[in-house]
Amino acid sequence: MAKFCIDDIDGMDFIERRFQDYIHGDYQEVYLDNYFVETVSHETLNEGLVALAELPHAKNKINELTEINRDRELAIKEMNRLKTLTDNHVNNLGIIIDNLRHENEELAKTLNVYNNNLSFRLG
Repeated sequence: MAKFCIDDIDGMDFIERRFQDYIHGDYQEVYLDNYFVETVSHETLNEGLVALAELPHAKNKINELTEINRDRELAIKEMNRLKTLTDNHVNNLGIIIDNLRHENEELAKTLNVYNNNLSFRLG
């Protein structure tokens, strides 16, 4: 538009819409809206080109972060597996300790019975 010395793109867009509304009236949705192209400023196009130039870098960064995320997920899974094994081991040791305490109590009772019987025989 600068080539034609037109700086007011929004104003031209408004004029174009008014003209198309005048020509097509209520049927504009049927005939024109599907084909109407929004006007875009030169600055907006340049911003799009800059963003497009940054896409490969962004894609590489996404791939890098995805790889880091995958490594961290594997580490977390391994830590969870080790925690589960440790919890099971601690639980089993707790059961073994409880069983040994019970056996120790039973042996103490048996020892008392033997000591009582021994004292009756000696006495």
